[in-house]
Amino acid sequence: MARYSATVRSKRKKQSTPFLPETLQVFMARRLMDGVALALALIGFALVLALLTYNHTDPSWNTARDDNFGGIHNIMGMPGAYLADVLMQTIGLGGLVFGVALMAWGVRLWKRDSIGPVWARVAALLFAGICTAIAFARVPAGDWLLHPWMGGSGGTLMLSKISDVLNPVLPDPVHVSVALGAALIGIIAGLYACGVRREEITAFFGMIWSGVGRACSWLMGRMVAFREWVGHYNDPEYRPVTQSLRKPARTRRAPVVVSDDEDDDEGSDDEEEESEDVVEDRDLLKAVRGKGPKVVPPKKQKAKAKSRQL
Repeated sequence: MARYSATVRSKRKKQSTPFLPETLQVFMARRLMDGVALALALIGFALVLALLTYNHTDPSWNTARDDNFGGIHNIMGMPGAYLADVLMQTIGLGGLVFGVALMAWGVRLWKRDSIGPVWARVAALLFAGICTAIAFARVPAGDWLLHPWMGGSGGTLMLSKISDVLNPVLPDPVHVSVALGAALIGIIAGLYACGVRREEITAFFGMIWSGVGRACSWLMGRMVAFREWVGHYNDPEYRPVTQSLRKPARTRRAPVVVSDDEDDDEGSDDEEEESEDVVEDRDLLKAVRGKGPKVVPPKKQKAKAKSRQL
């Protein structure tokens, strides 16, 4: 027992008081994580903007241009022009995968979701970028890129090498089959790199399925209503009910003529009834206050008279 108490006492002595309060440490750690999440999201968004606003006439490693020739078309300025040129010349639109993944990581960290293991996410991101470049290696670039295909020089080279290897196995056209397979694999690798969970994918497809079902049910309901409308008005035995547009004439009532004598008689009767009611109310009020004789209401008087007769 003495040894146990000495051990506990020594452990208590070893515990040092923190330099900062625990609440302040929690606040600083969370704000640090929020800053990292915000930085990742902003970097990814800037990368996407730089790639989407790429122009091959902007100054870059492959293009030398006089400053007086014109302004920079890239919305991210000179750094965006140089970075976009490197990515678009090598892997083409595969560079968009990196920007989207960085934004997804920022959102995940902001929501306190885990993105680990980090090494697996990074490896999947690189693989997704290469597969996306191969998938776009048969999409014409037009005048946007110096290279004729949207997959860049790297995506086109890898597509041709893989097609030569799989030529005896895959049906013609081999390049299209390889590009479609690379697109499918790139989507799966990109979702894993962004940290998308299986539950989120299931919920997304469930939402799409329910939306398609509602749209189909609404369309079927409108078709049935239209069929019933056509069948109702196309019936040869149906006769429409014609309604006249004229409003029905109003019937005027004949005025009631009352003689002056009748008016006088009705007015006198009303005055007598009002005077009798006032007298009865006054007598009842005196009886209640105790200043006058006890007054029995007319209804009670009639009831007593009937009881006496019986």
